[in-house]
Amino acid sequence: MMRKTVLLVLGFFALASCNDTHKIVSSGKESAPNEPLAFGLEQNYPNPFYGQTSILFSLNSAMRVRLKVMTEDWQEAATLLDARQPAGQYRIVFQAKDLPAGNYYYTMEAQGTILTREMKILK
Repeated sequence: MMRKTVLLVLGFFALASCNDTHKIVSSGKESAPNEPLAFGLEQNYPNPFYGQTSILFSLNSAMRVRLKVMTEDWQEAATLLDARQPAGQYRIVFQAKDLPAGNYYYTMEAQGTILTREMKILK
């Protein structure tokens, strides 16, 4: 069984932790007081990568978010996040050491919208 550790951090405060191999942290970016946040999923970096990569996403309001990694044939390889999150910008450090080299997709599902990006794991 895969051991997992998750640490959710907003600003400088740890809000929750549990077992998961992926760490969730805020990106440290703040929008201007009157500047609305965009809803989006960024390209992971580095890409391609060995071992670990960062995935950034932003939410313009509080919502439930599902972030998953899928194989080339759309089989689920990992669930990185499945929880309600407040509005903000986030960075997830994805540890891929248990996955074989190859092309993968990561998807973010929130409020009926699914966003998808492609990434490549090297060994």
